[in-house]
Amino acid sequence: MTEGPLSPFVRGFRTAKKGEAMAACRDAWDCSHDGPGPVGAAPLLLAVADGASTASSSGLWALLLAQDAVTDPAPRDQIADWLGILPELRGRWREAAQATLTRPLSWCAEAALERGAFSTLLRVRVEGPVWTAEGWGDSCLFHLRAGRPLGAVPDLAPEVFALDPFLLSSSAGHDRDLAGSRVTGAGSLEPGDILMLATDALACWLVTTGAWAETVATAAALYPPEAFGAWVDGLRESRGLKNDDTTLVIAEFL
Repeated sequence: MTEGPLSPFVRGFRTAKKGEAMAACRDAWDCSHDGPGPVGAAPLLLAVADGASTASSSGLWALLLAQDAVTDPAPRDQIADWLGILPELRGRWREAAQATLTRPLSWCAEAALERGAFSTLLRVRVEGPVWTAEGWGDSCLFHLRAGRPLGAVPDLAPEVFALDPFLLSSSAGHDRDLAGSRVTGAGSLEPGDILMLATDALACWLVTTGAWAETVATAAALYPPEAFGAWVDGLRESRGLKNDDTTLVIAEFL
């Protein structure tokens, strides 16, 4: 294992379902360190979240989760860490969601607020040459070396992506399953390694096709960021990628 910090270069992309505007995209991603150069004393934090299309304001909930996940550099090794964070995020979600609704609120709008929003979350923390990951749902981390996967969190078979994953909720009533549904993993990095985060549609496609090196090479050449949408559309039309909001984050360690 390499001693000391590595220098990350981070790229992130997202696009909406085909036929929908980017404003309707319910995926989110964030990073505590963008661009080349060493992280320094602070850990590198990466996050992706995928809001459920069946719930109201899930894109907002995904965004709040992803932003929070890269704000606090401390490890979150215990469920109690998350239980201490979620109430404040839920209050912010409700306030922001209410602000988007017409007043007075209809009974449908009130019911939607009470049901809450739902989202996957994957948080990756890199300190020195060691990465740790934790999350809920089927957004995935892939650790690549020489174009091949060394591990995944969660490590899912293609057919599992068709199942309903556990999602973090903006309502506290779902917290009883928080501990049992949490996935975790860890690994060590070498120069040239890549951490790839993807929401479910692209993660399933990668597991199915094994197109790891191709995806890394394509992402490196995507410019401007809107080119990601055109690439994803091509995969949808010719190579079986599911038509869903799609996010990809690649951190390359030099």
